[in-house]
Amino acid sequence: MCIVILLLLKTSLYAQNQSPSAYTSLGIGRIEKYGLVKNQGMGGAGLALPTDNFVNVLNPASLTGVDSLKMLIDMGLNVNLTHYESKDGQGNAVSGGLNNITMAFRLTPILGTSFGISQYSQVGYNISSTAYIDGTLIEIPKTYEGSGGIDQVYLANAISISKNLSLGLKMSYLFGKISKSEIYTSEEIGGGLRLDYSDYLQQVQFETGIQYHFQVEKNTFSLGAVYAHHTKFNTLREVLTASSGGAGIAEELEAEDYALPTDFAVGVAWMNISGFKSVFDYRYQNWAGISYIHPVAAYQDLHRFSGGFEYRNSNTRKAAPFLWQVGAYHEDSYLKVQGNALIDKGITLGVGIPVRNYRSYLNLSFNYGTRGTRNNALITENYYGFSLSMSMVENWFKKRQFD
Repeated sequence: MCIVILLLLKTSLYAQNQSPSAYTSLGIGRIEKYGLVKNQGMGGAGLALPTDNFVNVLNPASLTGVDSLKMLIDMGLNVNLTHYESKDGQGNAVSGGLNNITMAFRLTPILGTSFGISQYSQVGYNISSTAYIDGTLIEIPKTYEGSGGIDQVYLANAISISKNLSLGLKMSYLFGKISKSEIYTSEEIGGGLRLDYSDYLQQVQFETGIQYHFQVEKNTFSLGAVYAHHTKFNTLREVLTASSGGAGIAEELEAEDYALPTDFAVGVAWMNISGFKSVFDYRYQNWAGISYIHPVAAYQDLHRFSGGFEYRNSNTRKAAPFLWQVGAYHEDSYLKVQGNALIDKGITLGVGIPVRNYRSYLNLSFNYGTRGTRNNALITENYYGFSLSMSMVENWFKKRQFD
């Protein structure tokens, strides 16, 4: 029942969260930010951090850190402002919507559990171009439009092997619809011609994780890693053609081979009793191993580096402490367009505002980044992101005693 409620909430807001970027027209679109809002404040890093009062979805093995008496709930949303520049001009666009609904709790003394729904990738673009009528030198206007993306419903479990070592397994159901259209408008073809096709994608993906913690005086050091195998989507394509003159067109269109690559990531973390945290992650995805046929684009291996710092005044006694975060990331994207590798890099800031008690927080993160290039008539995107989430800690499993 909880999963059904999450799906209804997510579906009601999904249409608001379309990514206005020409680069999302390639493959499954742009893969969403890594981790929840609290991770995003530190550059999207945190593979080695345990789940304590915040759910860490980056590594299923982190769930053994959940307190046995607590239920953790996290709900987040985001807003993005993107400024585009190319040799032909510039423009702005705004997008945003629901980012995640997540819950975590301890199922047994050695088993932590989490489930939720989040957005995995986004597609959203509107591109104007021209095309030649077959067999002629006549050019007519052509518009490419796209929308949709992939959502993720997941269930994760982690087990404590020893005091310092935990293993985790995450099962995700990935599903979604990617809609694309080609629109031709000209009196030369009798008015207008439109081709719409929709790809319905679904697949189950498994991810394994491991975390190891050790203490050195007043410092805790952690190591973490996750691995997910290559996943190919099951795809169903629907095609609809129409023209203003009443005539349809027949064209063979094969469904694209949508797939996700082998994904491997490692992370380290340092936590001090005074309230300092430092994290660093490296992620590798073998996109070059996926076949992708496109006239101007190709897949290449992804390399992502991210890291950040957090400070929480653990010595305060009169009021719940604020959380302060800073981070950065650099990603060699999995896309190469017209021979140009796309780079995505940026900086992040985060703050956690205590509400209700010492454990519940209103989390805010801000990031500024750039992606793309203006070489070969391509587009540079400068984007400003704002994310907000409520991380709640509830005493759902605490037994009450009465006199």
